Amino acid sequence: MVYSMEKRHLRRQIQHTLKQLLATQLQQKSRDACANLCLTEEFRQARVVMLFLSLAREIDTTFALQSAFSEEKTVLVPKVIWGDSKIVPVRFTALDDECEPDRYGLRNPVQSEIVPAGEIDLVVVPGLAFDTQGNRLGRGGGFYDRFGAEPSLQARRCGFAFHEQLLPEVPAEPTDLPVDMLVTDRQILRFEKKL
Repeated sequence: MVYSMEKRHLRRQIQHTLKQLLATQLQQKSRDACANLCLTEEFRQARVVMLFLSLAREIDTTFALQSAFSEEKTVLVPKVIWGDSKIVPVRFTALDDECEPDRYGLRNPVQSEIVPAGEIDLVVVPGLAFDTQGNRLGRGGGFYDRFGAEPSLQARRCGFAFHEQLLPEVPAEPTDLPVDMLVTDRQILRFEKKL
C-alpha cells in the first residue's frame, strides 16, 4: 500500500513536470533521444525492434521509427488487448499505418499481424519515470511488466524517456521489471542484471 501511494504521488509529480515543457522543447528533446537510441549498438544490431506509438506529452518515437524503416528493420508496436490486460507485438509497416485511438488516447494498429515475442531483439519501453538502477515507473496497468515476463522474450529492454524523467530512485515492487538500459535526450545508461 505504501508503494502504491508513493507511485501515485510520483506519477502526478512527473506529469506536472512534463506539462511545463513547451511543444518545441518536447520535439527537440525527442529528436535528440531518438538520435541517441539509433546510435546504440543494441538498436543498430537489432533486426526486429519493438517501439511504441507515443501519447501526448510523451517522448515522440517518430524519428526512431523512421530510422528503423530506413534500415529495413522489422518494426513492431504494442497492440493493447484490454479484455486480457495485455499487449501483443504486431507488425507496423509505415508511419501512416491505420490506427484506432482508444479511450485513453493510445493508438492501436488496425493491422494485427502478431509476431512471436521470441523473435524480438530490442523492446523500447515507455515509462513515466526511471531511476539510475534501471527501475521503471509505468502508468499503473502493468502491461509492459507482464509482457516483459513472457518466457520466450529474450530481447534487451530499453527504457526511453526525457532526461527530466530520470530520478535517483523510483519505488519498485517484485513484479516491476527493471530495464536493461535507458536512453534519454542527454545520455545512455546500461544496468547490471540483478541476481
